[in-house]
Formats: sequence, structure tokens, C-alpha cells
Amino acid sequence: MPGHYPLRPVPRCVLTKRLQLYYYEELGWLIRFLANTAASAFPYARANTPAGRLILLQLNLLFGAGYLPWQVFHLRVHHVASVMSARNY
Repeated sequence: MPGHYPLRPVPRCVLTKRLQLYYYEELGWLIRFLANTAASAFPYARANTPAGRLILLQLNLLFGAGYLPWQVFHLRVHHVASVMSARNY
């Protein structure tokens, strides 16, 4: 059906109370930001990157350096919550 999109994992887990879906949503964000940070590190490390682009790469790396450790912690919290939720059912 054109224009019909299934629910994303977060609304689906809220409606079904399946916390395992939160874990997979957050795992997807971790993978995206790992790839984004790695993709920014390579042009930053090159010696011939134009100076005007360095600030954007630096901001991206700074954000990744702060976000990735928090996301690993957040992923562990969701994993523990999903395991405890599965035991209660």
C-alpha cells in the first residue's frame, strides 16, 4: 500500500510493552553513531583536509566522543530492563 509505513520499534514497544524492541532501537543508534564517528575520523586525520571543513569534523568527533560512551551505558540499561521484563511475564 503506497504511503503506508509500519510502526517504528519505539511506538511498537510502547503499545505492546515489549522492552526488547527498545534495546534494538538503541543498538541501531549505537551502530549509526559508531559509523558516523569513524567516517569523520578518516578525513580529519588526512593532512590535506581544508581548514573550513575541519571544524565540522571536530564537532562531529567531539559529539561522538561524548555520545558513544553514554549510548553503551544506555544500551546496557535497556538490556537489563528487557531481561527483567521477560522474567516477569
